[in-house]
Amino acid sequence: MHETPLTSQPPAPQSPAPLSYRRVEIAADAPDNCYRCAYPLLGIEDEQPCPECGLLARRSRRTTDELHNSRPRWLRRISRGANLVLLAIVVAIAWVFAWPVMYERLYGLLSIVMPYGLWSYGPKLGLLGAGALLFVGVLALASAEGYPPADRADRRLRLALRLSAALPMVAVVLLIVRNTLWLRAMNVMAAVGGIGWWLGPLDVMIGSIATVGCVSLPLLLFLHLRGLARRARSAHLAEHCLIVGIGAASAVLLMGAYAVVSANADAWGLGTHWTSRSTIALLLATLVATAAVLFVLWSLYLFVRFVLAFRRAARELNGRWTTDDRSLSPAPPSTVPPPSLNA
Repeated sequence: MHETPLTSQPPAPQSPAPLSYRRVEIAADAPDNCYRCAYPLLGIEDEQPCPECGLLARRSRRTTDELHNSRPRWLRRISRGANLVLLAIVVAIAWVFAWPVMYERLYGLLSIVMPYGLWSYGPKLGLLGAGALLFVGVLALASAEGYPPADRADRRLRLALRLSAALPMVAVVLLIVRNTLWLRAMNVMAAVGGIGWWLGPLDVMIGSIATVGCVSLPLLLFLHLRGLARRARSAHLAEHCLIVGIGAASAVLLMGAYAVVSANADAWGLGTHWTSRSTIALLLATLVATAAVLFVLWSLYLFVRFVLAFRRAARELNGRWTTDDRSLSPAPPSTVPPPSLNA
């Protein structure tokens, strides 16, 4: 049998191109690649370190989506996001009570150099700042983990939550634009008439955006927290999240409906001063106020529990990863229990 000689030499082997951050991130999703450096871990036991970076192999292999198997960087990110959401709530509530005091004490001093029109933006600017903090916090809280099975499972919920968190901020911006246009219309169009024909549709749009955002946001937020609680194997916390989410959204919806009915009582034939003279109106007002206070307090209590639990879990998980990093210290495997969301 004759062998055909090679007519050309094979190309000289070339050194592989360095992996970019994006390629390392994709390669690290594979079950046998190191999460940190993407080194192939095939044949390396869980308790053995990665030969390239020193991270224990078990940290790069995820068999479940439980939170104690997640990544410290992502857990720190959602902890910061929860802190920002809580700060936004505190800023919004504090500004509502602080602005009248500031207006009363500072207006006399600054009214000479600051026109009244600028003062009218005070309450809205405070709410705008709170809305911006809320949006940034939800972006971090609902960020992707980097674990494909978990990210695919709640992708739609996280997207809906981020969109819902933007609606209150959009409503406040539109309200500021609406007031600005109204002030200019009073000065420019007073002589020709036709002032405010656009106010009705614009007010309806602003009210609709604010209502959709305020109703959907607590429901979606606590549904997202419910998913995290279930991944932490905390059934009672997940149940509380479902109840609080539905209850808070329902309370906001009832408050909006009561406000609409009260504003249109005369036009709908309910009588003049319906809210103060009707027994039904008083009962509805008591019911709505009680439900609102109850679910607001319950929501704050539950969310504060999550904030504290996220902070503690992020600190514990970071300690476990540091212990399992043989490039830093050749310590034995950590005996610290897995981080938990249970308060």
